[in-house]
Amino acid sequence: GFGNRADLLFAAGAAVRWGLPEETALRAVTLAPAEFLGVADRVGSIEKGKHADLVFLSADPFRASSVAQRVMVDGEFVFERRPGDDRTYDAARADADRSKKKEILAVKAGRILSVTQGVISDGLILVENGKITYVGRGQVIPKNAKVIDAGKDVVVPGMIDLNSHLGFHIDQSESWTAR
Repeated sequence: GFGNRADLLFAAGAAVRWGLPEETALRAVTLAPAEFLGVADRVGSIEKGKHADLVFLSADPFRASSVAQRVMVDGEFVFERRPGDDRTYDAARADADRSKKKEILAVKAGRILSVTQGVISDGLILVENGKITYVGRGQVIPKNAKVIDAGKDVVVPGMIDLNSHLGFHIDQSESWTAR
């Protein structure tokens, strides 16, 4: 759940305070577990073709003052922080209009920590059908795109907490036997 994210960032932040480079710590909670689980082709970094699983932070991820402002999964916001409120609420709706995935989102970010392409200041992420179609600077925003102003945010890939059991399940149609 989302609550585990705080524990995960706390552990990675402690490692940073003890000397682990921030880039290595971010990779340890994003791309490294995705590689371990065999899903790095879909998640774990902010790259063209990957799922738009993004966390919008108020500051660099390992600063004590950093809080999640928004969380996007497959191009849809699932959490947003209310203005003037220090609690996060679930913005996802069971009856959400899934046709919104067809729109192009243009995320204008203050900083993008892509994991694989370094830090991109005043960058742009284009999302279409839940996937990233562009990451970088200087790209023209399509006229029909919905612009998301994240100019004050640090955007990082979604974090993978191995305690979430992602990838650790047995498909009921499979039989597992000792060989």
